[in-house]
Amino acid sequence: MENVQDARAIANQVEDFFAQVDRRVEIDSDNWVVIKRLTFGETKKSLELAMKQIPGSNELVFDQGIIQMEQMVSSIVSWEGPGFGGRPVSRENILALPSYVGDLIASEISDLNAPVSDDEKKE
Repeated sequence: MENVQDARAIANQVEDFFAQVDRRVEIDSDNWVVIKRLTFGETKKSLELAMKQIPGSNELVFDQGIIQMEQMVSSIVSWEGPGFGGRPVSRENILALPSYVGDLIASEISDLNAPVSDDEKKE
């Protein structure tokens, strides 16, 4: 029931459900990336790719690292700055980023895709 309420709260805040929501993430003063809010399909695909069945049981587990990587690949729209060495945004280049850069971007992606807070629900 809470997920339905969260979805309704978000829906009440947007005029166009298909409008892309972008955020610029500053890596440092010279480098940044632009990320977008994940779609329903992108979110479910990252979960599907990360789902594993424990051998000999019906129990399913999710590999959080795979979820994070897949969501990062789907979220990064563009990047700018000398730190990217002129490389284009691609799956290969995203996964080759240094861990500290990836962790910063992943944190912002998580924040952008987080459920609506109680305060936002009241607005």
